[in-house]
Amino acid sequence: MPNSSDVQFASLLASRLCHDLINPAGALNTGLDVLSTEKDGEMRQHAEALVSDSTARLLAIIDYARTAYGASGGSEGELSTEEIGRLAQALYKHLKPELQWQIGTPALPKLEGRALMNLLLVCERMVPRNGSTVLVEGNSGSLTITASGPRARMPEDLAAAFAGEDQAMEPKVMPAILAQKLAVDAGRSITTEVGEEVVVIRLG
Repeated sequence: MPNSSDVQFASLLASRLCHDLINPAGALNTGLDVLSTEKDGEMRQHAEALVSDSTARLLAIIDYARTAYGASGGSEGELSTEEIGRLAQALYKHLKPELQWQIGTPALPKLEGRALMNLLLVCERMVPRNGSTVLVEGNSGSLTITASGPRARMPEDLAAAFAGEDQAMEPKVMPAILAQKLAVDAGRSITTEVGEEVVVIRLG
């Protein structure tokens, strides 16, 4: 039977997922409402574009979360880096940073791969401005994420999560906490370095 901390962890992770889904779901509903009532051709075109973009964003979030948060097949086995990259690129199409994927190995151990995916979920908070980039490179046991752009920073709650420090858990920091737990289970550690307009995260 799960203990209270397990239940709290799962609840907060579910809250984070719902938070990510609510905006595109609301936009999709708005677009459908317009299409059901609007006769003007230009308005309908805008609504159709909104429906298309919102649907793509919803599917990208769900597909990504299913692997990043899920435990299908247990902790053993590997994840294809091509598949992780595909899921990440689909997600980042709807985020401000541009994702650059340069992983040099065809697969990662499942726990390490999921840790990487959860790290990518919080990178937007480090580089919140347009014109930013998130570069992923390396191999199993030596992965690096370099988030660079205007006003790049490391939020204190994320730094604490990566260090495994006790803190008040909130939905926005849950992927970072999960990444740290997965890294430990995989025999890895997460280290960070902050420079001028750049944040470097190492998973190794």
